[in-house]
Amino acid sequence: GDPSDVTIFGESAGGAAVLNLLTSPDARGLFAKAAVQSGGGLRLPRDVATVTREGRATVQALGLQGEATAETLRGLPADRFTQDGIRPAVPGFGPAEVPLIIGVNSNEASLMQSYGMQPDTVITQFGGRLPGLLDAYGPAINGDDALYARRLYGDVVFAYPARAIAMAHSRRAPVWLYWFDYVPEGRRGEVVGVAPAAELPRVVATS
Repeated sequence: GDPSDVTIFGESAGGAAVLNLLTSPDARGLFAKAAVQSGGGLRLPRDVATVTREGRATVQALGLQGEATAETLRGLPADRFTQDGIRPAVPGFGPAEVPLIIGVNSNEASLMQSYGMQPDTVITQFGGRLPGLLDAYGPAINGDDALYARRLYGDVVFAYPARAIAMAHSRRAPVWLYWFDYVPEGRRGEVVGVAPAAELPRVVATS
């Protein structure tokens, strides 16, 4: 092949590996294009001073006095951390300047079953039953915790990170963001969407 036109791509952990290579100075120049399939997100290492400063800002925004202990923070309702004035740190992304395809499948949340995760656990971990999220997902979500949990898991773990990475990378190079939702005719009605890695036969067949 052409060593000046190498494309690297990976799915799941392989997608995360591609994200790492995109940020590695040692890998610069070794590939010309990249694709990330269901690779989740990436946070670059941050120094202690930055993390401490952000933590103190969060404590102040929560209205806590003095030094907040871990027990104090754990005792707060989850919705206190999503109110106005409190924002999580935005992940940083690396400087590689190559064209990127990145995206997710429509049923990434099928991993919940593989990992034995219950809907209530996912809902609690990702912010609870927040009115704003319920409104955004629509009336069909209300009262259906299993559906709500699947949407949260897929969006928080996969869809949002892919979109955030695409937006950040687009400032440096062309980006294509995809959503894969093709279910073979024989399986329609049996599955609720495309599970992780189910797109791989089509990627390999068309490569």
